[in-house]
Amino acid sequence: MSDIDRRKVLGAAGAAGVAAALPLGAAQAAELKLGPAKPFSFDALKAEAARLAKVAYKPPSTPAPEVMEQLNYEEWGKIRYDTSSAVYATGPQQSPVTFFHLGKFFRKAIQVHVVEGGNAREILYDQSYFDMPKDSPARELPKGVGFAGFRLQEPKDGPLDWHKNDWVAFLGASYFRAIGELRQYGLSARGIALDTWQSGREEEFPDFTKFWIGPEEGHNVTIHALLVAAGLSALLAASATAFTVLKIVGAAYLAWLAYKAFRTAALNPPLKMAGTGSTSAWQAGINGFILQVSNPKA
Repeated sequence: MSDIDRRKVLGAAGAAGVAAALPLGAAQAAELKLGPAKPFSFDALKAEAARLAKVAYKPPSTPAPEVMEQLNYEEWGKIRYDTSSAVYATGPQQSPVTFFHLGKFFRKAIQVHVVEGGNAREILYDQSYFDMPKDSPARELPKGVGFAGFRLQEPKDGPLDWHKNDWVAFLGASYFRAIGELRQYGLSARGIALDTWQSGREEEFPDFTKFWIGPEEGHNVTIHALLVAAGLSALLAASATAFTVLKIVGAAYLAWLAYKAFRTAALNPPLKMAGTGSTSAWQAGINGFILQVSNPKA
């Protein structure tokens, strides 16, 4: 994944800003509404995450539920972010950032900050960033409700039109996904999933609640993300190396499953389906392996 491997994603926690309307260099032409500058450091964010892990869990904000109920998939789909209001739409930075609107299926608001010169400033929600019908229920939302998610657009100096193409998206709880070498989105990933295997315990999917985007160096853009749940505050530290390690671990796990299947092949009788010949467990395993290897989204 050439584009993705050039980028790194880091995770941490931080503080939100108070309302202000001053443009930041990274977003000058967009005239985004920004909170005041706050000192930003990775050590401070780690300390904040550690503090949050020790206090009572506070669920993400879900503003105006009666309005969100009206923003069904059809109404939500009519709302489009105006790319002229993208972070990094102008200037030397290469990865513009656009945002997803809140809706019925994306009720939890996140805070997004832009980082520049050692300071972080919150990007404050405003309806003017979005193209929406005049009668859209979204127009009834209060000011500053936040965003549902965001995406990084293709590089401005790349072969694709960045206004119409993105390469990674964060939307809904801990979900995120990115394109592969064929520039296609595959399966979604989660930051963390808890208790998905224990009988008698309800599974839990922590939420991304805050993000800090930047600084950018060439085609590398750093993203800090705070992921929280009841009794959990997590820092995600991922990079091109981490993604590679993750892929290796995943491949090793699949290889282990294949080994278990092949080891027991001699103990299992041939598989036989109506109208077909016999197929051994070994042959079935090989066929499944070939199918998965040839799957472009695998």
